[in-house]
Amino acid sequence: MKTLASIILSASLSFGAHANNAEENRMANLGVPNISYGERISLLEKASRHDIPLLIGILSNKSAVAGMSAPQERAFLNEIMNTLRRLGDPEEGLESAFFGLASDATRDLGVREYALQHLTPLYRESLYKKEILQTLRAFASTPPLDTAALLQLQGLKEVGLPMDDEEFAQLVFRAASRKERRDADRITLLALIQEGRVTAALPFVRQWAAQSDKRMVVLGSIKTLGLLGEEGDRVLLEQIIAGRNLIYASDTIRKAVEELSRRATKERRAGL
Repeated sequence: MKTLASIILSASLSFGAHANNAEENRMANLGVPNISYGERISLLEKASRHDIPLLIGILSNKSAVAGMSAPQERAFLNEIMNTLRRLGDPEEGLESAFFGLASDATRDLGVREYALQHLTPLYRESLYKKEILQTLRAFASTPPLDTAALLQLQGLKEVGLPMDDEEFAQLVFRAASRKERRDADRITLLALIQEGRVTAALPFVRQWAAQSDKRMVVLGSIKTLGLLGEEGDRVLLEQIIAGRNLIYASDTIRKAVEELSRRATKERRAGL
């Protein structure tokens, strides 16, 4: 005959098993296309380490995001990667999952960029530092993810990545030289050119300043010329004022011309 204690224990274990099964079934809905975006985000908040294989599987399963808009897909998969980093540890091999998503040319470009961005916070604790660097270098060499990869390499350089400055400058130069560039990429490249003082890329910066119809590209290009340009760039900036009638850029141009003049004066005095 069972004691009361054994009956209570058996019932408790049975209830726990049923509860776990119910939770597993609910989490499986993350990969079901016909549930709402809001429901998926709510489920993600309840994810545990037990759900890591499921979450990794969703990253590689395009049908799991069927019916989502592009912004929803990006936000959802980005949140999955955030959750995986929160739950995982260095032995989970998250790097491989993120590599795979970034490498899949059939996926949305924004999703692939997010996958690269998640490699940087993994780097410090990762058991695969060499593989992360190799992957980022490979992506930095070819479009369309070259700019995104360069931004991640720059972030790693700031925390001590042993990467040669000249190698990085060459990668930035090659990325800037490519004609088919999104304006968002040009804005990122301008920041990298400034940070790395990549003066070899200034011919492209001058072209963007003179020809782009995107406000942020024009302003960033003018600022970069002020910081890194030559005395002769004052003529180009004055031509932009005269020929393009860019009222919004007038103050930025004035500051850039002043900076070029100040630097030219300092260099002349140093040469005396």
